[in-house]
This record gives sequence, structure tokens and C-alpha cells, in this order.
Amino acid sequence: MKVMFCYINVLGIPYCDLRAASLSAVLKANGHKTSLIDFTFGLSYEKAMAQLKEFNPDILCMSARSTEFVPNVKFAEFLRTNNIKIPIFVGGSHPTIDPEDAISHKCFDGICIGEGEYALLELVEKIERNQDYSNVKNFWFNRSNSIIKNPTRPLIEDIDELPMYDYELFDMKTYMKARNGQFDYIATRGCPFQCTFCINPTLQGIYKGSKFVRHFSVDRIIKDLKYLVPKYNIREIIFFDETFNMNIKRLREFSEKYSKEINIPFECDARADLCNEEVMQLLKKANCDRINLAIESGDPEVRNKLLKKNISDQQIISAFHLAKKYGINTMSLNMIGLPFETKEQIQKTIDLNKKTMPDSLQVSIFNPFPGSELYEFCKKNNLIRKKDYSISYYTGTSLYNPNITEKEILEIRKRFAYESYKDRSKLKAYLLYIREALTPYYLKHGSIIPVWFFNLIYKVFFSSKLFNFMRK
Repeated sequence: MKVMFCYINVLGIPYCDLRAASLSAVLKANGHKTSLIDFTFGLSYEKAMAQLKEFNPDILCMSARSTEFVPNVKFAEFLRTNNIKIPIFVGGSHPTIDPEDAISHKCFDGICIGEGEYALLELVEKIERNQDYSNVKNFWFNRSNSIIKNPTRPLIEDIDELPMYDYELFDMKTYMKARNGQFDYIATRGCPFQCTFCINPTLQGIYKGSKFVRHFSVDRIIKDLKYLVPKYNIREIIFFDETFNMNIKRLREFSEKYSKEINIPFECDARADLCNEEVMQLLKKANCDRINLAIESGDPEVRNKLLKKNISDQQIISAFHLAKKYGINTMSLNMIGLPFETKEQIQKTIDLNKKTMPDSLQVSIFNPFPGSELYEFCKKNNLIRKKDYSISYYTGTSLYNPNITEKEILEIRKRFAYESYKDRSKLKAYLLYIREALTPYYLKHGSIIPVWFFNLIYKVFFSSKLFNFMRK
């Protein structure tokens, strides 16, 4: 069978879609052919359709988070209006947490809920054998006047059994050039925490009874990277695991083996309350050069009651200071525009950034997305102004906040990094202000930014120590 994937990439930033890469790897391992329509570098609908016709696939598969869903619908509808009749399926987090919305779009023959590797493989092989595939678990199917809803299958318990991500699905030469040798990898599936702005608690409910958090073994990670580092001339690895310091025993093994056998600088996300002296020692030994730590809100009541982070100010401050002690760069992750948040509470977030003194900062605007506890909270309190999932967390909000207007939120976001940094360096603070002012334009036009300009951005802001504070 010939299966084509489609990567809409709303922001146009050159990050590989490892969802499609994993699905493709499983299909290839079982003798099927795959290809990709990739909109990352400014592909037009017409050229995309020409690629589709040239590959002549048996089915087309799309993957969508909530922010990506509408663009996926638009492209699928474009194909239908241009007489493309092959089955089109969409999976990803949006169909998983809001399947009724996803299946309501008749441009899709079906949706995939949850992990898609073995579900898609079963679907493809039943289509290949001309068998009835209407009972494939994880899939819902659109029929003429009805919807077939199948139950979900258990999660893949041992993810080591999955083949290595199919990076060959992408134009890796262009991706690696655009990001100056920076490379993406995910070694964990699932997160055990209960943050109310996240869909993980909902996913935990869908998969109640399954082992939700699963890791690649350290040996598997080393094996993959030993092959990938020389193949793509990797300079830095970004681990997209949601909580890299979740398991101290595993971190000890990783630090020992990675430092000896790979030793490429890497970046990771960590929870502040799980950071201690040993964690920082292990990360430093493994050649971690950047750790991203979430502050979210500087107001303890907002952070711990509304967001259910259950992390104290002191734990956050300690994590940043420990990273600094061991020479690991830090980035703080902040969120503003939360339900009923006040300007005074946002000021507390700025003040906490002043105390933690991160090397760089990222600030996003909260938007309520389905599948999260905060979305239901906003619905219950009539705070959702409009159902628009396309709004970027840098460019606006669909939330009504009686305490702050959207215009005020946008101005606060633009000045946030400046206000947090100005006591340390006025010059850096002004440069951060410029960065934040330009960010919405950068995201809006990401798909038409030339590769050489991406390469320049990554060289200056990601690889240069002088401008490392501009990284985000």
C-alpha cells in the first residue's frame, strides 16, 4: 500500500512532525510505502496536490492538534473540491479529545483516536486485502448517514518495540540547514501530572487501566542517536519529553551512557519540584546545555489552585539557581491571560522571573482548548468569547477576562521579557522587547521565511553565547 502523510505546520517553524515519523516507520517496517506533503517551507495547495497525484497514494493521513485542525479541514476540503476521492483520515490530539467535532467534517472518511501506529497498520492492511475495516479499534468512520464508533485499543506498553522515527520522510537536509544542526527527539510518552491547562489528565481518563507513562530504554535512545548523529551531522538535540527529570533512576543511567557514547549538547524540559542537586549534576555530566523550567504563574494561588501545578515559589527559585550553579542555561516558561487573572497577578509572574533570573524567557497567552479542565472551567463561567482554535498563544486570546482586555494582554506579553530583564541589563531588555514585538510577524510569515534566514536566526540566537538570552 502507498500511504501519504500531510504535515500542515501552522507556524511554519522547521520542527519535524514526529507523529507522522512514527506512523511512517511502522508502515515501512511492514512493507508499505510512504511519502509526505510538507507545508513547512511554503508549499502551495496546487503544488501539494501535484505531489499527491505524482505519488498516487491509496490513502492520505493527517494529524492535528486543536490549533492545526481547521487548516487540516481546509486542505482536505480543497482536495475534495478538486475531485480527490481517496480515503482521508485524521488523527492527533484534537480528534482524540474532541472526536465529535472532528468526525462532523465530512471531508474525512474517518478519525483516529489515541495512538495510531498499530491502528493505522491494521487499517492499511485491511484496505489492501479488500476486507471490511469498519471495526478497526481507535477509528471512527463517516458513513453516508451514520458514524461508526469503535473503542480504543490499549496503549503500546513497550515503546521500544516501535521502529526508529522515520526522519527520511522529511527533507532532512533542508531541516538541518534551517536549524543549524539542531535535531528533535522524543523518548517518553505520557505525563503523570494533573495540570489543568493540559489534555494529559483527559488522556489518562481515556486510557484508564493502561500504563500511561512509557519511556524508551536508555539503550534504545543511545542506539538511535549513534545512527542519527553522524547521518545528519547533529550539533544539538532537543528532547521533547514533557518532563525529562521524571525518573531519577533512569536519569542516572542516561547520564552515564549518554556522556560516554553521544555527548552532544542537548536541551530538555523539567519540573522545578523534581530538581535537586543530583539532578543538576547528572544533567551537567550528560552535557545538558539548556533546561526549560515552567513558572507559568508567579501567583501561588493561581499556579497551585487554578493550574494544579503544586509547586512552591521556593522550589522554582531553587531549580533555577541550581542550574546556574552547574553552568546550565535556563529558560522560564510563563503564561498570562489566565481565567480571571489580574494585572497584579501577572506582575507577580514578572517578579518571580526577576528572582529566578533565567537566561531567557518565553511568555504565552492562555487560550482554552478542549480536553483540558480549564476549558470546561471557562465554558462553565461563560469566558469563551469565540470558538477559534487558530489563535496563536502569541497573537491573541479567545478568552473573555473581566479584569484585562485582549489589547492589554497583548501589550503585557510584548513588554513581559523587558520588564523581567531590565534590572539586569537595559540593553538586553530592549532587545527582548524587540524580539517579542516581532514574534507575531515571525509566526505569521514562518512558511515563507527562506531557509538561509532560519539558519541565520539559529546561528545567532541558538548557537551564539553572546545572544543566547534571545533564544526561545
